[in-house]
Amino acid sequence: MKRFPPCRIAGLLSLLAALLVLSVWFILLFVAQPDGVSAIENAIGTARYVLFEEQSTRHWFIWLAIVPALSIAIGVCYLLGVARSKGFAITLFILAASLGASSFVLLDWSLALWVALPSYWGFLCVRQA
Repeated sequence: MKRFPPCRIAGLLSLLAALLVLSVWFILLFVAQPDGVSAIENAIGTARYVLFEEQSTRHWFIWLAIVPALSIAIGVCYLLGVARSKGFAITLFILAASLGASSFVLLDWSLALWVALPSYWGFLCVRQA
């Protein structure tokens, strides 16, 4: 049986973490819409409210918008083979570990666990490079 290299697993797990966080956005923006308002109008209004209105939980939604973008970028870099050299492997590992650690502080632990999981495989990728 052929085993996946750790860099590919780290990339796939990063993309999975992005998908999980994007599913939270989908639920927030498209579930329980009021009558008489189109889905797009409601989603834009909700996104404006949670991202740009002054409220105590605004930082949580901003971080929830940043995490999928960074996870997709890290995942694509791992899958494209950027981590073949030791320097890039270390850089991607530090980015993935920082994203995971800060997610534990700013997000729910169940989401943060999935965001942090690629850093283990990133460490294995550093050892292999």
